[in-house]
Amino acid sequence: MKEIRNNIIKRTVLWMSMFSVLLYSTRVCGITNLIAQAAEKDAPESDFVIEENDNIQNTSKKDNYIVVTDDSKTAKVIEKKYGEANTIGGKSKHNMQKESVAVCKMTGSQAQTLQERDDVLRVEKDSTMKANGKRHKREVVKIKQSKLKKEWNMAMIRRDVNDTVSTKDKVKVAVIDSGVDFGNDVELKGFIDLVPGYEECLPYYTDITGHGSAVAGIIAAEKNGKGITGINTNVELYSARVLDENNSAPTSRVIEAIYWAIDHNVNIINMSFGMKEDSQALHNAIKDAYNAGILLIAAAGNTSQVEYPAAYEEVVAVGAVDSDGIVCDNSAKGDEIELVAPGEKIASTGGYEGILISSGTSMAAPHVTGLASLLWQKDMSMSSEFIRSLLRASANNYGDTKSYGYGLIDCKYADKIYASFKEKYSKNGTASNVEQYNNTAVVTTLAENTYVEGSWNTAEHQGFIGTPGKLTSANISEMKQGIVYPDKKGGIIEGVINNPGFHGARNYVLNSIYLSYIARDGKIQEASKYFDSDIINANKNILDDMYNKLTQCGNSITGRYFLWGIALHNLTDTYAHQAYIRNPYNNQWYFLIHPDSDKVGCPGHLVGSDNPYIARGRFDSTQISATLGLTELLNGNAWTFRVYEHSGYFQSYYSREMDGFEYYHWEFKLKNLYKNAREVDFGAGYSNVLKQATYGSVK
Repeated sequence: MKEIRNNIIKRTVLWMSMFSVLLYSTRVCGITNLIAQAAEKDAPESDFVIEENDNIQNTSKKDNYIVVTDDSKTAKVIEKKYGEANTIGGKSKHNMQKESVAVCKMTGSQAQTLQERDDVLRVEKDSTMKANGKRHKREVVKIKQSKLKKEWNMAMIRRDVNDTVSTKDKVKVAVIDSGVDFGNDVELKGFIDLVPGYEECLPYYTDITGHGSAVAGIIAAEKNGKGITGINTNVELYSARVLDENNSAPTSRVIEAIYWAIDHNVNIINMSFGMKEDSQALHNAIKDAYNAGILLIAAAGNTSQVEYPAAYEEVVAVGAVDSDGIVCDNSAKGDEIELVAPGEKIASTGGYEGILISSGTSMAAPHVTGLASLLWQKDMSMSSEFIRSLLRASANNYGDTKSYGYGLIDCKYADKIYASFKEKYSKNGTASNVEQYNNTAVVTTLAENTYVEGSWNTAEHQGFIGTPGKLTSANISEMKQGIVYPDKKGGIIEGVINNPGFHGARNYVLNSIYLSYIARDGKIQEASKYFDSDIINANKNILDDMYNKLTQCGNSITGRYFLWGIALHNLTDTYAHQAYIRNPYNNQWYFLIHPDSDKVGCPGHLVGSDNPYIARGRFDSTQISATLGLTELLNGNAWTFRVYEHSGYFQSYYSREMDGFEYYHWEFKLKNLYKNAREVDFGAGYSNVLKQATYGSVK
C-alpha cells in the first residue's frame, strides 16, 4: 500500500515540476498569469500531494514534530499517544487537528517509525519563523522631511489618508504577528493569543515587541489626531498573536493561526515573518487559505533568499525600498518577488500612544495589504486574484524583476485604472491586460530620512518625552515583559486572589503608587521608605506581602524597565478588576468579574472583566492612565492619585457601536476610587472627576 502511494507521489511531483517550470517561464517572459486564473476557477478544496520526508534523523533526542495524517481522528490519536507539544496557547480551537495535523514531542527514531504508517502522510520538524510588466527609467522628486505634510512612506506610495471612504461592507484583514495592543490607535474586531503562558494577559498589552502593532498601524491606524493614520481606516482588523517576546514562532503555531483566520472568513492575511526552510504542512495551510479566496501577503525577508511563506506561489512576496525609492540592501531578492513598498525607518503605532520607528520587509508588506483592502472594498464580489492582478498592473515598474518584481505599489494609479481594469478583467476572465498599463509616475523621495530606527517618541513628533530623553524599542520590550509578568502562569505574583497588590485590587491607588516608587528608583525597597506610619499601619499586610513577593522574583526581574512594567500592570488592571458598568436601558449597574469567579450567576455581576468589547471606554481609560504613568516615570517622578484622574471615564461610544457587542458603549465607573485616593492623601485637593468616576463612597 505504501509503495503504491509513493509511486503516485513521484508521478505527481514530476507533473508538478513541469507545471512549475511552465509557470516560471510565463513570469520571466512578462506574460500574465493565465495559469493562476485557471487554478482560481478549478482548484479543488484541498487536494494536495504530500511527500515523505527523507531528512528525519534517527536520534534519541526529543523534538517537536508536525505530523500530517489521513484524517482528524488519526491526528487526535497520535497526539494523545506521543504527547502534545506545548507550542500553541490554550485559547486555540485545535484547528490544525481538524485539518488532520498533529503536533507532537518525540524522538527522531519515533518520527521515522511513525512516517512508515499508512495513515501518516508526512512527518517534519516544527521549524521556527522569524519576524522579518514593462520597466522604465525612474523619475524622482526629492522633498525635505520637514516639508512633508504626511509620512514619507505615504507620499511615496501616493496615498492621501484623508481620502478614506467608509463602505457598508468592510474588508476583513488578519494580521498574524506578535499581537496588536487593543485600543492603541487600532480598533480590533477579533483577536486570539496563541503563545503558551499568556492566556490570562489583558489584550491592551499583548504585543510585547511592538512588531505587530506597527504592522497593524500601517494598515489601519485610526485618524484621530494621535500618532499616524493608516492606509485604510475602514477595514475590520483581526489579530492572531503567534510571535513571542523574541519575535519567533514554531511553524505549527502559524498554521493554527491561518486556520483561525479562515474560520473568521477574512479576505486578506498579512504575514510579516518568514523562515528559510520549506514546510509542506505550512504550504497545505497556505493552499487552504488560497482556495478559500483569501489574498495572502507576506514579507519577502531580510536575508539573501526569499523566505517562506512569501516564497510560495499562492503568496504575494513583498520586498522593501528605502526613502530614496531604491530596494534596500537587505531586502530579499529572487524570482518570487512580486511587489515592493517602503520598508526603511517607517513611523507607525507604538506603545502608549507613541510612535515606533521600524525597518524591514516586515513593514513593507502591510503597505500592500492596506492598498489591497482599499481596492477590494470598491466591490467585494471581485476575487482575490483580481485584486492581486490589479496590484501588479498598477505598480510603478522601474527596477529589475528579481529586486522589484512588478514594481512599487501606487495607490493613486491603482485607483485611476480600477474601472477600466475591472471591465477588461471581467470581460476576459483573466488578467491578460496587465501589459496594457504602464505606470510612469514620478516617485516622491526624501532628501534625508532623519528618523532613528527602534526609537519611541510622542505622537506629536515633538521629540522624545521627558528627561532621560529616549525609550528605545528594547526599553519598550523589557517594559512589556514586566507588564505581562504578573499574568504568566506559575509566576510568583500570578493571580488576583493570592496577589491582589499586583492586580488592581484592595486599595489599588496605594499599591500603584508604591510600585511606581520602586519603578522610579529601579530597586525594590520597603514601603516604609515612601509612606508615613499611618498608611503603613493601615495597609501593613498587603504592602509587606508586595515587598516580599518582589524580592522572591529574583532574576525574573531583568531591569529597571521591567519594574516599570509591573507598576503599569497594576495601574491598568484596575480597569478590569474594579469596574462597574451601567445598562443604559434600565439604569442597572453590574460589577464585572472573571469567568472563574465564585460570583458567576449572582445578581449584580456580569462576566467580562477582561473583555475589551464590554464598556469600551475602560480600555481608552487604560491607555490614558498608562500614558500619564509612563510620562511621570520618564520625567523621574513617582505617581500620585492623579494617574487615575482623567476624562476617559466619560467618553461615549454610542456613535461607534460594534456589531455583535451589546455592551460596547456602556458607561463605567471604578469601585471606591475616591475613597482609595483619600486614604493615600487625605488633605489633597480633589477634582469632581474622581467623584464622578467613582462607584461607591464619595464622602
